[in-house]
Amino acid sequence: MTLLLVVPLSLCAGRLAPEPLACRITPRQIEVGAFYRGADVKIEGTVTPGSKVIVAVEGSDRPESFNRKGRFGPIWLTAGRVRISGVPSLFLRFSSDPVETMLGRDAIARYRLDEASLKAGMRIDPQGSGDDAIRAGYLQLKRARETYAFAEHGVILAESADCAPFTLGFRWPEKAPPGDYQVRVYEVRGGRVTHETCLLLSVVRTGFPAWLAGLSEERASVYGITAVLIAALAGFGIDFVTTRVFGKKRARAH
Repeated sequence: MTLLLVVPLSLCAGRLAPEPLACRITPRQIEVGAFYRGADVKIEGTVTPGSKVIVAVEGSDRPESFNRKGRFGPIWLTAGRVRISGVPSLFLRFSSDPVETMLGRDAIARYRLDEASLKAGMRIDPQGSGDDAIRAGYLQLKRARETYAFAEHGVILAESADCAPFTLGFRWPEKAPPGDYQVRVYEVRGGRVTHETCLLLSVVRTGFPAWLAGLSEERASVYGITAVLIAALAGFGIDFVTTRVFGKKRARAH
């Protein structure tokens, strides 16, 4: 069942915004079970005829740590750790037209709608001479994991006398972690954002993954033993299937 959820943007980001835009998202909650492989998400709404639409999906700012590589002569070695923050854990952008043709540089930066604006807000600790390379590498890693995307299409607009309905359908990334996500929808007209709304989308673990995640947080030692047993059983299962299938074929060949 499709449910309507319209939340003032001030509740999502703590700042004033243009008049809210009526839209809906299906589903409002994605369940991550044992056989989870991502999910289909659909966003629908209406805008003023002649307007364009931008949709940006953002995760929370979750600091991440990585190894910093340094060159010692001809060899690259780990030269400490680097902490990255100030950017969303997930960022997916879709639009009815290329964003650069809809908004000016200042507006794109203010709403954080492209790679340059995300890089500008990224914090690296400790800072170093290779920070530009780290920023570029971080975005490249996110793209490879499909948790960052900057599409210039995806939103489908249909014109009518009174309003312009729009739809967006996309596949939720399988590697996106559980949590609450903000889906920001912008109506753009005359080079500025005229309406703006934030929808909330939750991703939650269910069943066995939820039990295993709870075990890792509450009883780490038991979780470690359980993980080893699961890996061992999986290995035995694959070996059993391989023996049954390929062993029989070899027997018939002789």
